Amino acid sequence: WERRVKQKVRIDLKIFADAARAAKRDRIEDTVNYKSIAKKILQEIPQTQFRLVESLASFIGRLCLKEFKAGRYDKAAGLYEKALEPVDKGRVRALHKPYVLFGLAESLAATKEDEKALAAYARLRKECADSPFRREAFLNALGCARSKNDTDAVGRIISEMKAAGESRLALEA
Repeated sequence: WERRVKQKVRIDLKIFADAARAAKRDRIEDTVNYKSIAKKILQEIPQTQFRLVESLASFIGRLCLKEFKAGRYDKAAGLYEKALEPVDKGRVRALHKPYVLFGLAESLAATKEDEKALAAYARLRKECADSPFRREAFLNALGCARSKNDTDAVGRIISEMKAAGESRLALEA
């Protein structure tokens, strides 16, 4: 029933952002534009479908971090690692795993922890092969490998793409 009938969702969003620059300079350009965030969320959500509220929350979190640089990636990695523990121990449904792994990899990549990000992307591709983030995990891992000029990793990722039936994606890369 919940999947057939649209549901109203109330979103109470808390964003942890560094306000030091805005406070020091007293300029609106240095703050988080909450109106823009709300508009973007309202624009993006109708174009998506989620089976779980947790998946929706993860999507919104990634949107805020990526598009608006709102939030703290350095805090996000630790939270995603903590969220992964119950998944790995089987206390939470495995359905959450790709979302948590992708969020972890993205937060690590954003803080330039490329080696850890590559490992998280690899784990996502290995353990969640049918994940909706599979293509992004390949492409983002390539970006990490390239940013650290790791030609061996680039070659491994492209080989993995081909082996996974993503030859067209490998050619584009």
